Amino acid sequence: MAHGSLINTLYDQSDAAHGAKHEWKVGDGATYCGWSDRNAYTVIAVTRCSITLRRDKATRADKNGMSDAQSYTFEPDPEGRVITARRTKRGWRVGGQRGAAIIPGRDEFYDYSF
Repeated sequence: MAHGSLINTLYDQSDAAHGAKHEWKVGDGATYCGWSDRNAYTVIAVTRCSITLRRDKATRADKNGMSDAQSYTFEPDPEGRVITARRTKRGWRVGGQRGAAIIPGRDEFYDYSF
């Protein structure tokens, strides 16, 4: 199993994860789908086979506490972590074929159950 949450597994198996119709551009928002968390990034460089992303600053905008109902605001973070995703047969991946998926659009989620 590549993910620990149903939502991340569905995102990973969607057409969006496979980059079927998305043309990445510098400045686009992207989501890194990890085990059960999701993190927002901004695309900072694009080549034919890779995209480089920088972690955005995500600020919790709701008051729901340790809940699955979470909403965030995003802003660029010049000091954010930089990662590179490569195009594979299974979509855009960080860390190879079984690595974390990158999908278009910014999303953030913290799984409090771990």
